Amino acid sequence: MADDIEAKLRELGRGTEALGPSEDFTEVVMAAVAAEGGAPALGRLAQTTRELAPSPEFTDEVMASLGAASDPLERLRQATEALSPESALTEAVMRSVERVAAAEGGGGWLEGVARSGRLGVALAAVAAAACVLLSFQDARALDLEALSSIEAVEVAE
Repeated sequence: MADDIEAKLRELGRGTEALGPSEDFTEVVMAAVAAEGGAPALGRLAQTTRELAPSPEFTDEVMASLGAASDPLERLRQATEALSPESALTEAVMRSVERVAAAEGGGGWLEGVARSGRLGVALAAVAAAACVLLSFQDARALDLEALSSIEAVEVAE
């Protein structure tokens, strides 16, 4: 009996594989379930399908079709699988990019210097301030060393 049910399910699957989900269908089914009292209809459905055993093959096929349908990149890959790249398309795209870059007036390396100039000045100012602070610290350390050696000379005399 289970084989007969599986055969019927496979036949039903083949007959409905081109159908997509529809809000109208869902509403009609839910209205019919509600008209029959809701819970009793679901109870009958549970009793009717109680003897059905899950089939790993059927489940794998359903999950594979759901996975392919839910992943837009996978759908795009499948839809473009037969296409092959052409160098003419690449060249046309690169010409278009170069045309846009020329229209925007790519000013060469000077434009890059002008754009990064403010940041360069700010970084140079921070580096200069750090150098001044380090030189004061080193001068103070040198003075302390010099004073300690002078004191040692005075004590020795």
